[in-house]
Amino acid sequence: MFMDSVFLVIINSFTAGLLVAFSLRPIAIKWGITDKPGKRKLHVGDVPLIGGPLILFVTFLGSLLLSVEFPLGAFIAGGFIVLLGVFDDKYDVPASTKFFLQIAIACLLISINGAHIVDIGIYQKDFADPANQTLHFGLAVLTIVIGVNALNLIDGIDGLAASIVLVILINANLAFVVSGQSVPKDILLHSALLIGTLCSFLAFNLGLIDGKKIFLGDSGSMLAGLLIASMLINISQTPSSSSGITIPASLCLWLTALPMTDMLVTFMRRIINGRSPFSADRTHLHHRLRDVGLSKWHVLIVILTASAIIFWGGAAITFKVSEAASLIAFGVYMVSYIIFINALSRVQAKAALTMAE
Repeated sequence: MFMDSVFLVIINSFTAGLLVAFSLRPIAIKWGITDKPGKRKLHVGDVPLIGGPLILFVTFLGSLLLSVEFPLGAFIAGGFIVLLGVFDDKYDVPASTKFFLQIAIACLLISINGAHIVDIGIYQKDFADPANQTLHFGLAVLTIVIGVNALNLIDGIDGLAASIVLVILINANLAFVVSGQSVPKDILLHSALLIGTLCSFLAFNLGLIDGKKIFLGDSGSMLAGLLIASMLINISQTPSSSSGITIPASLCLWLTALPMTDMLVTFMRRIINGRSPFSADRTHLHHRLRDVGLSKWHVLIVILTASAIIFWGGAAITFKVSEAASLIAFGVYMVSYIIFINALSRVQAKAALTMAE
């Protein structure tokens, strides 16, 4: 019976998302909050950037109507991250300013929710010592800032960021089931709200509603990253979960493995080359796959499939072996990813050379 309510939440949030998107499109166009085609943006016409307001409004209203545990900190911080994203979409806020404001917003969220990271999967008793409270707070802030930027930076082709969030939400809820627990009601309903809203966005973004294309924009991708990071802290840290039901902390790394690793490796490469980590180029995974000849749809399918396979591989190690083994395996995965990206960059360079000839 409860699952019927979950599906009803998805359908209602999907419908509400469609209505809100139709309402916001002309406002965004009138105010010039649009993405214009250019050298690195090959879409046709000015596309409204309304992902943030759309997601925030529908999930906020849905949470009020459902009367489930209200994630006050996430919505207050979410409001500020949407404002930052809208200003960035409109006026192109400098990367350093945006980064420091992201940190401030993450601090606000953690201060309101009190959701510190006290469990990293190993040395639980020693790490959870209250004497490490500053470290607990700092790790939570770092987690949110990484989540915000990872989703923001992987948002490079139609449907990619939103679809990755859908995969994360589905896998996170299934993780409770696999671990032999019931999914906490508030987590399941908030996930349903976000799933329905993201599906309504994808209906516009992927061209299923002809002539009404919209983009997430920085406001949408950063908000999605903030909400996901906040949720993962909530479901993996016992003091932060009112239900007392949690998933292993190390599993959160596998849930976000691909977008997080793509961001970290890209940043590392730019810094090594003496450039700002936030400088624009075509070194993200989706760019590389496009440059070696894959279509947008193929890139989308490859990345989403890889995300699911990587998560369930990591989950198998976490549940069948231990969290310590899971963390070691994640280190091996990151090294493997770097090797793969280096190989792909050589293929990318050859493809560019062939096209030039």
